[in-house]
Amino acid sequence: EGMWIAPPTSRIYWYLFCMCSIGSIGQLMLNFAGRFAPAGLGSIARSSDILWGYILEMVIFDEIPSWSTAVGVILILIALCTVSYEKMKDEQARASEQKQSAVELGYKNMEDSTGEVAADRGEQA
Repeated sequence: EGMWIAPPTSRIYWYLFCMCSIGSIGQLMLNFAGRFAPAGLGSIARSSDILWGYILEMVIFDEIPSWSTAVGVILILIALCTVSYEKMKDEQARASEQKQSAVELGYKNMEDSTGEVAADRGEQA
């Protein structure tokens, strides 16, 4: 852990520029996709970077995480899956409620258009 020094060649600056550009494009795509994906699924995909970071650490840098790191990753993944499951349940319940109210509204409009319900109430159809 020595002192930080500026990159000595323009080639390294080019690598840094490309890395930042690709990272920015990836972040832009994640934000764009987040508008279309369901919240539960989106939160899993968005937070999976923790898992990918440890996989890349083992594969590219050939480092084996300690047992405490592995336990931490497992706990984070369990928490992530739990939150995502709850979000997906909430989305399904909300979609079911919207579908039910649309069906009820359609049934009510159908009754009103026939005039039967309006006549029963003493109104003109």
